[in-house]
Amino acid sequence: MIGLAGVPDPEKRLRFFISRAGEDARWARWISNVLEAEGHTTELQDFDFKPGDSIPHRMKLALERADHVIALLSPHYMAKKLTLAELYAAFFADPNAERRFVIPVLVERHDRSPLFDQFVYISFVEKDDATCKQLLLDGIREERLVRQEPFPGAGPSAAPRTFIRKLPTVDPHVFGRDREDRWLEQAWTNPETNFVQVIAPGGAGKTALITAWYRNHLKDVTVFGWSFYSQGTREKSQTSSDPFFAEALPFFGIAAPASESIFTELDRLVDRLRQERVLLILHGTEPLQDPEGGLRDLAMKALVQELAARNAGMVLCTTRLRLTDVPDEESRALSRDLNNLDPDDGARYLRFLGVRGPQGELCEASEAYGNHALALTLLGTYLVTFRESDIRHWPDIRELQDEEIGPGRHARKVMGSYAKMYHGRPELDVLRGLGYFDRPAEPEALRLVLPPIKDHKYRAALKRLRDARLILTADPAQPLDCHPLIREYFARDATQKGHSRLYEHYKGLAVCGNSPENM
Repeated sequence: MIGLAGVPDPEKRLRFFISRAGEDARWARWISNVLEAEGHTTELQDFDFKPGDSIPHRMKLALERADHVIALLSPHYMAKKLTLAELYAAFFADPNAERRFVIPVLVERHDRSPLFDQFVYISFVEKDDATCKQLLLDGIREERLVRQEPFPGAGPSAAPRTFIRKLPTVDPHVFGRDREDRWLEQAWTNPETNFVQVIAPGGAGKTALITAWYRNHLKDVTVFGWSFYSQGTREKSQTSSDPFFAEALPFFGIAAPASESIFTELDRLVDRLRQERVLLILHGTEPLQDPEGGLRDLAMKALVQELAARNAGMVLCTTRLRLTDVPDEESRALSRDLNNLDPDDGARYLRFLGVRGPQGELCEASEAYGNHALALTLLGTYLVTFRESDIRHWPDIRELQDEEIGPGRHARKVMGSYAKMYHGRPELDVLRGLGYFDRPAEPEALRLVLPPIKDHKYRAALKRLRDARLILTADPAQPLDCHPLIREYFARDATQKGHSRLYEHYKGLAVCGNSPENM
């Protein structure tokens, strides 16, 4: 089906890798120009490979991304090991030509190989450009890449599975993110999209956005989620993808002998995710990234690059720092910078939290706090808890210190007021205790860094902190966690208030597989 100006319907747009010998580069460029003019996408060495690229690696990626391979057959092509290797790789991806993955184009007569005699090919020999163009377009028409069959036992009839316990727990209510929600849904429903990343500073609402979206799909697709957010938030913290692979491999039924290298395990996981449609959520990857945005962890870098190239499902990544290892590429790899809320949406959120007041004053307060999601969460619960839910009291919260600038400063402003209100109470001890950890604190480990607190008072303090949305659970038997910005603030608060000796004493502690700072 051809749309306006001869451009194919989106469902009929294809991606071609053009395999050619150097002597036939003119034909390759000509074919690329014809197909691009028709709205398709092409990849070939002449246009797309840059100085310094590894040619075998770029060819590998090109073959993986392609819906079809156009092989320009000639004596030069059949005489070269590299071009034949490309042809054999493409052939074995579809040996019975069930989806016509290989489309041979004869540009010069040659001695035919018995292996490829089975192929019907397009011949450009002794034909003019107009005829060649028509033969080419007729030869690719009505072609569409067919995804591989699902992994046995994980097809549409199998019940979707979930692994989301490593993802943060957040309030499911989201305000002012309708456009972003639609963007995620469009990416998920587009079979060409393999990778998306949502980028924003801490506290802007990335977690709430993706949680509200992915929970709508738990009944119809397998979801595996992992958060790196809590790891490496302190200077000199070491992070690794090892815990991720230790959970992901058995979840997907992959046995990993101790002697097997991480990259062998990686290849098996990639193959698995190219067979089953899975939503893979990588939450908060910034602890694994360098200051420029690249992944320091080589196994995770290889995983996202391979899955961005070809994937039966989709990778959804959230990060404070744009992941540069997977640059944007139309349809296949997408990114979205998440801005703060609009003032009207901020006012709606404050009302939802229970704050009362005229719309104009609610909008004014939202703007004063940068329309920042976490800052508004803390402001709203603070006003409800300590200021009779009255928006008129928002200016009472202490002013920022001159040095408090940058992302999260509005949230820190409210946290300073909480620290003042909780002075001398177990709530402040708990918050400072969480500041000793760089990930969720196991109950036994947390109690070791707290002063003695009677059990009923401890439970009451947890409930009040959960009601104030400062911690994520009030269950004393579960690992206790909070937003990284909150953890960072109260770690600094504890140090500034003379708790540094206690902090140093416990920084190397290891209890029940969990330790403050050095884990």
